[in-house]
Amino acid sequence: MTWQKLCGVITLFLLGTMFSFATAQFPEELVFEGETHALFANPLEDYFSFKNPRPNWLEATSTACWRGYMGSWEIKDGKLYLTKLIRKVYEGERGDVKPVDYDISKKIFPNEMLPLMATWFSGVLRVPQGKELRYVHMGYGSIYEQDLYLMFDQGKLIGKRVVKNDPKNDISDSDLAWREIGKMNRSGAVAGDGVANKASVKQVDWLEGREFFEKAEELEKNGETFKIRGIYFPGKLWIPPTPNSQDFQIRFLKKEELKDPPSSSPVELTAVADKQIRRLMVSSIRELPPGEAIQKEQ
Repeated sequence: MTWQKLCGVITLFLLGTMFSFATAQFPEELVFEGETHALFANPLEDYFSFKNPRPNWLEATSTACWRGYMGSWEIKDGKLYLTKLIRKVYEGERGDVKPVDYDISKKIFPNEMLPLMATWFSGVLRVPQGKELRYVHMGYGSIYEQDLYLMFDQGKLIGKRVVKNDPKNDISDSDLAWREIGKMNRSGAVAGDGVANKASVKQVDWLEGREFFEKAEELEKNGETFKIRGIYFPGKLWIPPTPNSQDFQIRFLKKEELKDPPSSSPVELTAVADKQIRRLMVSSIRELPPGEAIQKEQ
């Protein structure tokens, strides 16, 4: 399987969810800076956990909506809010079937009112922008002229970056900017471009996202310990996009004695892949200093 095909499939192991998207999915909706955008991400999924289990009734409503709901979101005053949560059900007799929207917000959040700040979400959201360059019939795999990436820590916007989908982009410059995206500048605005040097991008004792995909089956089978780099959020490692691949995230569990680095920190995890629980089991976390890259030159 090629890398482009791999990045179009959201696998059980990577996301720790019940889905494997073999069909293009309906996007969520996001209002940001006065405009409504498609959102190629599902921040509600981070709410579901051992503490808040995903309801059994929240099943797919169609092959284009495996998650079973449609969420509307808004970024207001630098915070992410859930403003609407519906489940589209198709009802009627054969030949006269019509979609009906049911508000399920009270079923998921019985003690809350919308809009609800998404304090449970730390991670990165992808907002496609411009003309569609290539349609991909899997997940959120379609490619647009550019993508806006929005980074959050407990529902608060901490970074943003626009990436033009041009194969001529330089991977090293891209990598350096990803290292800085979660940092605030002196005026309190979110940072956009990195300033670190290009040292150590050719180190070979750690994996990046593409290599993990290629070796995942072997790593699971052999129980081999490996190192992988990306952007840290509690419980998940975010792998930024490259000119040839999309972003994705990998769920993990860590030893209790390991301290969490700050959200959005570039890190190197030492881990083994546990197929049974669909997670990485992390034994050490090293926060990367300036000059150590999270992506390799191609």
